[in-house]
Amino acid sequence: MAAFRPVPNLTLCAPLDEAALRDLMYSATQSAYGATIIRYPRGYGHGAAWRNRPYNFIEPGTAVKLHEGKDVALLSIGAIGMNGVKAVERASREKGLEVLHYDMRFLKPVDTAALEDACRCCRHIVTLEDGTVEGGLYSVVAEFIAAHGCDCTLTGLGIPDRFVEQGTPAELYQECGMDANSVYQALLK
Repeated sequence: MAAFRPVPNLTLCAPLDEAALRDLMYSATQSAYGATIIRYPRGYGHGAAWRNRPYNFIEPGTAVKLHEGKDVALLSIGAIGMNGVKAVERASREKGLEVLHYDMRFLKPVDTAALEDACRCCRHIVTLEDGTVEGGLYSVVAEFIAAHGCDCTLTGLGIPDRFVEQGTPAELYQECGMDANSVYQALLK
């Protein structure tokens, strides 16, 4: 017999790529989801295959482990996580750094098992989000760390709480310290 899981009042999510967007849009129509907000990124996709394949149901509040590691954890949400993937690969290749990387997918409900894993395995956590750090994933992780007395440092990468000029996504990511090189540098610190 399956365990009862209440339907969340509100689901906030952001896909990593086109395939995840397609699956989140499908999943949001199912009874396991309440009111749902899916954040669409600006610009173009990353080229993930999404056509001519079955829909996959995504359980609300589930993260995906993209990379195993024990030195530092990277928790990303949304398409900006692809910059994280590049930074993790570079840190592993050039510095031998073992980075635990989760695509959190959901801001609400958040995957507490993924947060517990990150806090248990790593003493340093970096969050990466294509949104404001204040009130976003960084804040959720900080609240979790404080509530559970985790012995971790936390660094947040995202849009600062100030007016950001216009530009291409690549220009703005660099200005806000969210490009692959900036993420790489944050992982090394």
